[in-house]
Formats: sequence, C-alpha cells, structure tokens
Amino acid sequence: MLYFKEVTIPKYKESGKEEFGIMPKNTQGNAMRDIFIKEFENGDLEFLDKKGKPHILTKQTQNDWINTFGLDNIEQNYIPAHTQEIKQALKGREVHLSMGSLLKIVERQREAYIPNVKQTIDNPDLIIQDARDGILFVKKFNDNLIFTSVGADFETHITIISNAPKNQRSIKSKIANSGKVLYQSPNLQSLVNPSFYRHTN
Repeated sequence: MLYFKEVTIPKYKESGKEEFGIMPKNTQGNAMRDIFIKEFENGDLEFLDKKGKPHILTKQTQNDWINTFGLDNIEQNYIPAHTQEIKQALKGREVHLSMGSLLKIVERQREAYIPNVKQTIDNPDLIIQDARDGILFVKKFNDNLIFTSVGADFETHITIISNAPKNQRSIKSKIANSGKVLYQSPNLQSLVNPSFYRHTN
C-alpha cells in the first residue's frame, strides 16, 4: 500500500476563472501525487472531495474511463473530434474532458454513465449557451434518459466540469430562460417535440 501526501482536487487560475482538474503542463507528471492520498495493492485509488470526504476510484472504473475514451492513462485529457458543424458552433474551440470529471463522477456515484459522457460530448443533439451554467451539451438516449455535460468557457477552449442525467423539463427551462441554442442535430426533430428548442435567440 502506497501513501501519498494529503490533498483535495486542485484548482488552477486560467483566464480569470478557476478550472478544476486541468494541470499546467509543467505539473502534469505530479498529478497523481497531487490528488490521490492512497493507492491500494489492487490498484484502487483514494482521494478527498472538496469537503474532505474520502472516495475510492476503483481500478475497474479507471480502466472503463481509459478504454471508453481511448486514453493512455486517467491523467490524459480527452478531446472529441467534432464535425465541422459543431466546430463552427463552438467557434473552433476544443472541448477538454479531464480527470477532474472522472473524480466528480465517482463522487456522485455515476460511473454507469461514463459511456453516455462520451456520446454526449462527441455527438450532442443540442449545444446550449447558458448565461449561468456555461456551455451545455445535451443528448437524448431514450424517453427515460436525457444526458448533459456542462462546459466552462475559457475562451480558448471549453472544459467539461459536470456530467449528469437531466429531465426534459430542465432542458426546456434552460432554453426558455435566455439559453441560446448554438447547435442542433439534424436528428433532433425525431427525438423531441419542436417546442423543445423553440428559443434560439
């Protein structure tokens, strides 16, 4: 059993905002020691959330994350290869998914949604710019599951900071309350009622 120094998820200042889980290039090699306080013999990792509560990132979840996103390790960022239409909607900005998102998923016991995260940021049905929450990537999987990934806009790129299932009412509310639809999939009309995306100003 290996013990590392105590720490919570680090914050870094970038473009006047706090960005969770993205390590400056000169510190990426120390990310594991900066975040995890204990490594077990089976490969599980223990970390603390912002309130100091411990959580276990299992070896299985680490492998699921790496395999789902085609990464070399959990410290590596995932950057989707978007279509030209989505790139244009995002004004050429890349979307970054980091280890910080993985830790939040573990904190909220949403490991089963890891495949949904990839599909949502790779091929969203809607991209909404929300004044309060940032950039929302929305995908409807079936009548019982609408999934969202929320990105913080850092001007040069967008960092995913939250991933969660939502209901249709909450998405419609975002649009009704001055949310701007940046992109909608050609398949959207067959997925939801047209009133779902009525507000596009």
